Amino acid sequence: MKSSKKRESKQKDRKTTDVSVVRDARGRFAPGNHGRLPGVRNKLTQMAEGMLSEKAADIVSKAIAEALSGDPSLLSLFINKILPNARIGAISAKLPAAMTVSDLPAISQKILELVSSGEITPTDGERLSRILETHTKTLEVAELENRISEIEKKLSQGGRGYS
Repeated sequence: MKSSKKRESKQKDRKTTDVSVVRDARGRFAPGNHGRLPGVRNKLTQMAEGMLSEKAADIVSKAIAEALSGDPSLLSLFINKILPNARIGAISAKLPAAMTVSDLPAISQKILELVSSGEITPTDGERLSRILETHTKTLEVAELENRISEIEKKLSQGGRGYS
């Protein structure tokens, strides 16, 4: 009995405190309202990140000073919070089109040239090479499918030499 009364009072509090989000009697989002849109972040989180980014240099300086005085775990903690893993962005490089498997060595050579000239990072070169490898497999399968279709077509027409 007590838990159901607590639940009802929490639901009433939730309804009265958050007018922008429409919920049904059971506390669920009403039909057609799926809550926060994808990619929209909590306002408190946005505010905290803004405050942290303003003070990031001071915090890092203090953390380094503390770490140098004997607390390396503090440095690690702050660095992990201030400098989270960077999101991988798009690679800006012009590569020739790959329409057949025979086009791929030229593209691979171009990636190597871009990395060696410093136009793209070795990490970006590796990413492009992995994409090229996947594309290679796709083209190989497509070419094999075409060759098999041609052989089947010749066999069905009574072609010789395929038995």
